[in-house]
Amino acid sequence: MTRWGGVSLGAASGLLAAGLAAQERWLLAALAIGLGVGWLAGSWRQWSAANTVGLAGHITLAVAAALIGVSGSLLLVAVVLALAGWDLHRFSQRVGQAARIEQPARLWQTHLRWLAGVGAAGLGAGFIAQKWQISLGLGWIVLLGLLAAISLNLLVLALRQRGR
Repeated sequence: MTRWGGVSLGAASGLLAAGLAAQERWLLAALAIGLGVGWLAGSWRQWSAANTVGLAGHITLAVAAALIGVSGSLLLVAVVLALAGWDLHRFSQRVGQAARIEQPARLWQTHLRWLAGVGAAGLGAGFIAQKWQISLGLGWIVLLGLLAAISLNLLVLALRQRGR
C-alpha cells in the first residue's frame, strides 16, 4: 500500500465513522474503523483479497449509512476516497509485478494526476446529482446509459491510442 493509498483509506474510514457516530451508531462507527484497519493490515501483509473485501465493505457500510440518514455529501467523499485507495493499491501491485519500468516516479505522478482528475470529476458529478433531481422516464434512462457506455468506450480507446 502506498502512502497516498493509506491516507485515502484512513480518510474514507474516518469519514464513515464520523458520519455514523453523528447518528449515534457507535457499533457501525467502530466497524468502519475496524474495516479500514483491516484493509490496511491486509494490504501490508499482501493478502490478495484485502483490497476487494475492503472496498466492498466500505461501499456496503456507506449504503447502510445512507439508509440511516448520514449526509449524502459525506458518504460521497468517503466512497470516492475508498475507490482511490483501492485503485492505488491495485496500481501498486501492478507496478510491483512489472519486470522493468523506465521512469517509475513519472509513472506514479501521471497516475496520481489522472486519479485526482477522475476523483474530482466524480465528486463534481455526485454533488450536482445531489442538488438537481430530474425525473426521467425509462426510455431516457436507457438512452443516457447507452450514451454513457459508448462515451466511456471511446474514452478508453482514445487513452489506449495515446499510450502507444
